[in-house]
Amino acid sequence: MIKFFRKIRYDLMEKNKTGKYFKYALGEIVLVVIGIKK
Repeated sequence: MIKFFRKIRYDLMEKNKTGKYFKYALGEIVLVVIGIKK
């Protein structure tokens, strides 16, 4: 699963769509926080 997210991250960086990348990064942080709280 982490490798899957890493691939998405690299794909977005290569396309240089920083706006979408930051939205994705924010979403990933939220998922990590939820995972820690559980």
